Amino acid sequence: CNKCMRSGRCWVPNHYWFDGSELQAVDRLSHSPGCLCSETCLKLPRTAVQGWSQQLLTSMVRVLFVLLVLAGYMHLQGIRGSEGDASEVFRQCHASCLATGCTKTPGNSNTCDVACPDKNRGFKIPVSLQLMRWDCADDCSYNCMWAVEGLKASASAGPVFKYFGKWPFLRVLGTQEIVSVLCSIANMLAHVHNLQRYVQHIRSGKPAATGSKATQPYPYHWLWLIYSVAHINAWLWSAVFHCRDTEPSEKLDYFSADLVVVIGLLVAVTRTLQLQSCIQVIVLGLVLFSGLVHHIYYMSFVKFHYGYNMHLCIAIGLVTAAAWLIWAATIKHPARQMLYQFMVLMHAAMLLEVLDFPPMLWLFDAHALWHAATVPLTYLWYRFIFADIAWVAHGASSQHAGVIEGGELKQKQ
Repeated sequence: CNKCMRSGRCWVPNHYWFDGSELQAVDRLSHSPGCLCSETCLKLPRTAVQGWSQQLLTSMVRVLFVLLVLAGYMHLQGIRGSEGDASEVFRQCHASCLATGCTKTPGNSNTCDVACPDKNRGFKIPVSLQLMRWDCADDCSYNCMWAVEGLKASASAGPVFKYFGKWPFLRVLGTQEIVSVLCSIANMLAHVHNLQRYVQHIRSGKPAATGSKATQPYPYHWLWLIYSVAHINAWLWSAVFHCRDTEPSEKLDYFSADLVVVIGLLVAVTRTLQLQSCIQVIVLGLVLFSGLVHHIYYMSFVKFHYGYNMHLCIAIGLVTAAAWLIWAATIKHPARQMLYQFMVLMHAAMLLEVLDFPPMLWLFDAHALWHAATVPLTYLWYRFIFADIAWVAHGASSQHAGVIEGGELKQKQ
């Protein structure tokens, strides 16, 4: 019994190691003479695993509830708009800067180190500002923002303001949000690395389980390739957008993220419904992408509506998450605990998106921390993908549900 309880697994000679999530399969084998575990021993790990699964699902429900409440609260707070650029002091400073090339606020000395070549012919614009295409109006906004914040700090006049919908950030080498840029690049590289592993896995024809041969081809290889490329594209434009917030970079960032959300739903529906017919997948893809095209048209030519875009992405994301969770729980996927962990951690990390606060050290805000949190979660998600490949390769049945380790099925020889 002690051997059986080790790591919550039961070993059947000449069979696989079974973890607690596959104890029903072990029960059927427990009547064979070679099984080392009795049904009494098997009841204990089953209870422990069921309790763990229940705790994970309960935690996720709580996280989603808190997320929705805080999102509603922050949405109401956002209705107030950006107080910084709406203030009279900022407007006067900006108008004066455009006219003279110098910032001017009450009680502060003038600063003429502004990228306005027509006004400040003696000021040499830094190369970093030229490369990042900071013009006079943009640099006036940046310098007036800090002039107003400096004036408020000296007078202890209330909290930090937002300007044009964003917190004040220190500019580093011409980059507006350097930490978010670095975190976006880290996410992009994480997907590049996992895509390389995925392609090598496909080309090598590596057996999906140690000590055995794959029996079933995996019909969704192409789908995960599209999924990875879409994420790499999205994180690239995220980095560009956080470098410089311009209208083109903003649209490319938003629409690339929208594409990721739609492809995520396409992958979820195709995999969970086990669509293997090209016609079925093409029809589903046409329906989803026609909706995406309509959404992009509306955002581009009718109204760039931030709230509408956010609510639509959240709705699709919840449908996608529900599809994965219901499917994994229904078919008893051997890697479903991994999927549960990913969903709980991902939605917990999303709390950073709604827990908005002024940037620490004028560099780290909640959005940057959210981007940082998604880097390790990317590897967890790809672990599930590799585990799913291994499971399908063995017929996707409980009889081939060995222990998932590193995306492979392990068996005890």
